[in-house]
Amino acid sequence: MKNIFEKYNQSKGLTTKPVTKDKFSYDFDVIAGMSYASPTVSGLSSMGKMEYKFDNAIQPSFGLGFTAYLPRNRKQVALDNQLLYSAYSSTSTGAYPISTYEINSNVKVKASYIKLLTILRYEYPNGRIRPFIGFGISNGFALNIKTSFYRQNTLFDHYSKTLPLFDETRNYEQSFVLALGVSYNKLRFEFRNDYSNGISPYEGASTKVTYYQFSLRYSLIKK
Repeated sequence: MKNIFEKYNQSKGLTTKPVTKDKFSYDFDVIAGMSYASPTVSGLSSMGKMEYKFDNAIQPSFGLGFTAYLPRNRKQVALDNQLLYSAYSSTSTGAYPISTYEINSNVKVKASYIKLLTILRYEYPNGRIRPFIGFGISNGFALNIKTSFYRQNTLFDHYSKTLPLFDETRNYEQSFVLALGVSYNKLRFEFRNDYSNGISPYEGASTKVTYYQFSLRYSLIKK
């Protein structure tokens, strides 16, 4: 049928433009950066009511990225997928009395994850430096979680001891993700803010973790 129309157009002196299909565009890159985590504990239980204040350390983060560009949009819209290693370690500051003779202190939360991020990203198509913004989700699978705190008994010191903060921990972390940054040639500079449900499975002492992460990404695809 296609050949019949082509021959008819040729007999009438008409030109037929070839129909071209959009090629699937993608990108692979390596990712390295730094991650800052700010955990909180809240709730109605005795542990949740303490409102511990944590100091926060910067930890390295690294992984791989795969970007699939949606067709017919000059690479403006893409699905950005990242597989990352991320960790944090935080210790509370100050002392927190829970009774007349008992004081909690030195609360420690330490966790490491493999995270899979899926972000819908829009990138301005013009210029050598192209800003972008993205929204998505992160699914984190815990490699290791450790929690502890020191409970001091001011009346009988031999009852003072180090205890786990939680008897059980959540090993699957979910986060909402906001990403901002710029692309330049084969480099992409990205700032990301993640807000997660933390490590506690208990309603009476819920945890939240806010992440601030800066990443440098280098494309492995020839451009």
